[in-house]
Amino acid sequence: MLKGGEPQLIRAVTDELLVSSAGSSEQLEVFRALGIESAIVVPLRGRARVLGAMAVVSAESGRRLDDADLAVAVDLGRKAGLAVENAQLYQRARQVAEAFEQGLVPDRLATVPGLDVAARYLPAGGAEVGGDWYDVIPFSDGRVGLVIGDVIGHDLRASSIMASLRTAVRAYAWTGSPPAVVVDYVDELARGLEADQMATLIYGIYEPVTRRLRWSNAGHLPPLVIGPGPTATYLEQPSSVLVGAMGGLSYSEGEVDLAPGSTVLFYTDGLIQERGGLVSEGLDRLNQLAATQSGADPVQLINRILATMLGEDQRADDIALLCIRVEH
Repeated sequence: MLKGGEPQLIRAVTDELLVSSAGSSEQLEVFRALGIESAIVVPLRGRARVLGAMAVVSAESGRRLDDADLAVAVDLGRKAGLAVENAQLYQRARQVAEAFEQGLVPDRLATVPGLDVAARYLPAGGAEVGGDWYDVIPFSDGRVGLVIGDVIGHDLRASSIMASLRTAVRAYAWTGSPPAVVVDYVDELARGLEADQMATLIYGIYEPVTRRLRWSNAGHLPPLVIGPGPTATYLEQPSSVLVGAMGGLSYSEGEVDLAPGSTVLFYTDGLIQERGGLVSEGLDRLNQLAATQSGADPVQLINRILATMLGEDQRADDIALLCIRVEH
């Protein structure tokens, strides 16, 4: 009925018109059963094109639609068309943003002799993109770099900053610099990217020969060492301000010797921070749970922690976890 994208007022709907408009015999039966007496068909018009059509019909009331009804229908069609187009544009932008962020999450983790490694990334329940990331960087001398970070924010801007910082950490790590020096470099870069753009970050280096972990922490939640045995301990020191927060600071390092069978869990705040809850309460829950799972491998540990900590609740924040277990 809609020709050339122009609104149509059909004051009297004939059976011949129904026959010509129906796409099948079944549809024709529906049209006839409705008892349509008059109709209006208006375009759902976007900013530059027609997206569809909307029909308004009069049937059992016996009332014939007129020019006043047409004017109302045209206005509704215009508003509906813009709403449909906005929804399509929003969905398209969301898909691009999610594909962009997912592309930054490693498909596979590096294989490290003597180390069992697993990781997981979960987007927020509202499917928002964000700035959480993890990375595993193997070096030619057998050492391995371990990274977890969280850019402040949950939008495409945060994801783009995350991409820059992730690339920077990798580049600086490959210079062979100690963890604190790498974090210093990343902090300087972050302060030059955008005003008020900050991120938490842990960069560590694990040495398989000595089973020693050295790390530097820029405002991130402390790693959790689990086992051997039913124990769990946070590596709370050292910790400093977020990268990008302020200049003139030098980051420090901590180190710990890991026994065979011990596990280190790195995570972002979406795992432990509930709406209206205290971070300290979430940390206590994680510590108590992890201590009961010291025998689990990294994949099992991540699965059990997520199942217990999150349950069926919708995630308000995205979550990244990186877990290593010393095998020998």
